[in-house]
Amino acid sequence: MIIKSVQTEGNKIIVNGAPATRLLSDRVSTAELSNINAETAMRTLIHDMQAWPCVALGASCGLADKFEAQTSDQTIEEYCEKIAQAVDAGFRLRFDKPNRKLLFEVYKPGESQTVKFSTWFQNVGNLDYCVSTASYKNVAIVAGAGTGDERITVYAGDTASVGIDRREMYVDARQEQQKNDESLEDYKARLVEYGKGKLLEQLRLETLDFDIDSDCVNLGDVVSCIFPELGINAKVRIMGKTITAQNNVTQYSVELGTPVITKRY
Repeated sequence: MIIKSVQTEGNKIIVNGAPATRLLSDRVSTAELSNINAETAMRTLIHDMQAWPCVALGASCGLADKFEAQTSDQTIEEYCEKIAQAVDAGFRLRFDKPNRKLLFEVYKPGESQTVKFSTWFQNVGNLDYCVSTASYKNVAIVAGAGTGDERITVYAGDTASVGIDRREMYVDARQEQQKNDESLEDYKARLVEYGKGKLLEQLRLETLDFDIDSDCVNLGDVVSCIFPELGINAKVRIMGKTITAQNNVTQYSVELGTPVITKRY
């Protein structure tokens, strides 16, 4: 941890710190990176930056993921954050106590197999679940070129749905005209894709928020959560962890990523 500020108020000392990786925000690169092994890219940035006392490369984890986007002209911390997020990886500066060095390492966060969270176990709180189908549509009737009975019309989306499960919307795609070198089949396929894009604007809205008992998880963990009263299971990544110590009492709080529902029953 890096101490960023120290404030004294009477008999209290308030210390503000940040993870050791924050020191990478004081190093800048103009390298243009694209279509490169993610771990190689981050390790190369650390190797090539202006040296920071005690910072060295640790062992490679052998990450095979490739960073396919393009990025340049930023701090080393911003480079690493962007690359790591793109391949669902993490990076850290681990303290090597015997050699008194901070070792830069890339890692792939795993799923916690030992800890599960559930309202059953009373280690989940402030559960808030909302589903809205107010604007939900799952079938698009897309009308393209032509007029009257000659107008070309296709269906897109969940066209097999029937009854109350079928929610239709009309899409005027008159501006999507058939190109001179485009067959009728290809034109209809393009209209279908256009309709699918419009359906993405009319999705069923589902939000799930909750807090978890946070003293037994680590940054980057993916944890499983079970909500029998909702009939759903979810997984969520630990995105941040805060430890507060005051009056000999230590409190933990975590920042959760967006939950992903993995099962319904």
